[in-house]
Amino acid sequence: MVDRFFPSTRLCSAPGCGHVHERLPLDVREWTCPRCGTVHDRDVNAANDIRAAGPAVAAGTPLCDDGEACTVGAGAGVRPQRESSRTGRSASKQEGRGTTRDGARAPDRR
Repeated sequence: MVDRFFPSTRLCSAPGCGHVHERLPLDVREWTCPRCGTVHDRDVNAANDIRAAGPAVAAGTPLCDDGEACTVGAGAGVRPQRESSRTGRSASKQEGRGTTRDGARAPDRR
């Protein structure tokens, strides 16, 4: 299975090309690659791209936006870590302190 954001409809499936269209509105059913001149049916092109990407994904090789295999050095598979809160504590373990939004004193449950 390829990543849900893999540009299968925008990636030229012509051998040796690999051009990725910047924007391809949903009403465009056929497009011509500006790099190699190949005319693509949107759905057939997407199927070709997904079929070609399958072996790389099955082998555990992430694919970049251009459809080529990414390397770890290029940042493949790296997602920023989320902070649990500004205080660094998990939100589920935060205890009430100070006042509530309406100015009432919050209970101290320590």
